[in-house]
Amino acid sequence: MMGQHRLLTAARESIEHYQLLSGEDKVVVGLSGGADSVALLCVLKKLGYECVAAHCNFHLRGDESDRDENHARAIASKLGVKFRAIDFNVEEEIAKSPHPLSTEMACRNLRYDWFEKIRREEKAAAIAVAHHSSDNVETFLLNLFRGSGLSGLRGMVPINDRRIIRPLLNASRGDIEDFLNTEALGFVNDSTNAQNDYRRNRIRNRIVPAIEQEFPGAVTGMLKTIAHLYETEQFLKQAVEEKRDIYQDDSGQINVRKLKESEPSAAYLLYSWLKKDGLSRTQTDSIILSSDSSGLTFRGCAETFLLDRGILRPTGRLELPEDFGVLYSVSRVEGNRLPSVRNNMEIYLDASVLNEEDISVRRWCKGDRIAPFGMKGSKMVSDIFSDAKVPVDAKSSWPIVTAGEKVLWVTGLRASRLYSVGPQTESYLIVRYTGPELPGM
Repeated sequence: MMGQHRLLTAARESIEHYQLLSGEDKVVVGLSGGADSVALLCVLKKLGYECVAAHCNFHLRGDESDRDENHARAIASKLGVKFRAIDFNVEEEIAKSPHPLSTEMACRNLRYDWFEKIRREEKAAAIAVAHHSSDNVETFLLNLFRGSGLSGLRGMVPINDRRIIRPLLNASRGDIEDFLNTEALGFVNDSTNAQNDYRRNRIRNRIVPAIEQEFPGAVTGMLKTIAHLYETEQFLKQAVEEKRDIYQDDSGQINVRKLKESEPSAAYLLYSWLKKDGLSRTQTDSIILSSDSSGLTFRGCAETFLLDRGILRPTGRLELPEDFGVLYSVSRVEGNRLPSVRNNMEIYLDASVLNEEDISVRRWCKGDRIAPFGMKGSKMVSDIFSDAKVPVDAKSSWPIVTAGEKVLWVTGLRASRLYSVGPQTESYLIVRYTGPELPGM
């Protein structure tokens, strides 16, 4: 490895230490055409990974957006890498969202949803993005100013549960630019990075330089803090799970009374264990305070719990399989001619913008909203239950069909207008509920 550039060394060490990739893996690489992503693609190629370069054109900067795509395409060609590009209408995405959505967040959602689609199609192991140490400092400061907890202050992670990896997270922008000069690779600059319309840009362009001027070496110090906090979080996760084994049995019952008597951080531990079931911190605090009570019910998205004489028991009203196909069938139809006779146990989705892998099922969560077909705006799912006179004890176990965070169907009751079949539809999906009978249906 003599003479290897320090950026290559840093990336290789990160990949090995965090087990981001193996030698035979294919990886989707987000390629904007900027310095960071160009360096990332070249580094992964040099390290021997099979790469697929993916470029999103959001058409937000006129000719500059097309310039970026052309440059990204040329870089991929120069490096001998497969190139895929897509055009997005960001305004349309914002308009159809049932929730307020910033341009920045709309682009992020579109980008990562498409990257994941490519990852499945290409049978790739991961999605690589080019965040580096300066990005991590900006994230740390953003979350600090918001009042974040440990998970925010430890910054970005090298790998997450969506198989998004960041091989350059420990590298500096200086290392990236030096590497590009060594490899004689050009890159484009996004003119909006110099503008201060976004909070991250203001941190990058104003706040970090001011901090570094007043406290030289502060950026290096913050990176050390981020590394310490990441280690702390990993240790804490392990400790929380070890504590669970003391108070929770194999059936899922938690001895809340014993937990409260023995642990000074009982509420924190209980929330850490139950947040995946959709319980809020307010609910878990209430469980701890009510630990001597009986007959209290606490409902989350994925589970309902009954507190009985100090023991918290999962009631398991309706077990929803993780496998979508157990409850629903999906078929594809060419054209846009819908069945002449329809029923309320199936919906129709435009297959050009959504495929079967995008669809999932979960339980209803308090606060869920849907953009109902035939209506403007959005409506609370709880109101749809009320209109349909769904029994109170059935709401928490009612299956909700989603695509990402978007509710597509309150099964049997109301479909969303999102991804609906229209004149431009070339093929569509029929999603049909085939699970157990729902109350009142």
